[in-house]
Amino acid sequence: ELIHKLSNADLIAFDLETTSVKALEANIVGFSFSISAHSGYYVPIDFPEKNDDDLELSVVLKYLKSLFEDDENSFCGQNIKYDALVLSRYDIEIANIAFDTMVAEYLLHPEKNSYKLDYLSFDYLNYKMKPIEDLIGSGLHQISMSQVPLMEISFYAIEDSDVTFQLSNILLDKIKNEKLNFSYDKIELPLIPVLIEIEKNGILLDLDYLKKLSLDF
Repeated sequence: ELIHKLSNADLIAFDLETTSVKALEANIVGFSFSISAHSGYYVPIDFPEKNDDDLELSVVLKYLKSLFEDDENSFCGQNIKYDALVLSRYDIEIANIAFDTMVAEYLLHPEKNSYKLDYLSFDYLNYKMKPIEDLIGSGLHQISMSQVPLMEISFYAIEDSDVTFQLSNILLDKIKNEKLNFSYDKIELPLIPVLIEIEKNGILLDLDYLKKLSLDF
């Protein structure tokens, strides 16, 4: 039922909850989606209350793979490059990345020193999001997202996708009003898949040349 609803939406905001900020090391804890303001869905994978009857990641990915790889479906996210990198490790490619709120805000306000979703939410929606520290703590007592109770992580995850969905409409209008369509559509968005490949595969370095350059400097 969820796959059907998402497939018929004009825009799908989504976010992954994971165990690490390092995309190439992170395990998926859950998926959140939003296709209308003030609502969303959470598909849990790893949580403390999990039992043998709950869905396994392999089953969920089997259903979601066709959703992500259908270019008729338009996806948006906050720093969607991270989520796409995580999914690439499971042989899933997001066929149609339509919008990235972080990239859009960077284009609108390149002078800012932070583009966190919390800040964008407060600036544009006058809404204060739930801090991640409320869920996992900080410092020596910090826990993994997989250890957060289902009801708590569900709200947090859906909030991320919902806020991203709402911001996408606002920021898209601002980009149009500022006449930044060409830069966004022809430079910034097409660059995301390129950066995904670079970060996934790495780049070749001429170490001998770099050593020589270091000595010269």
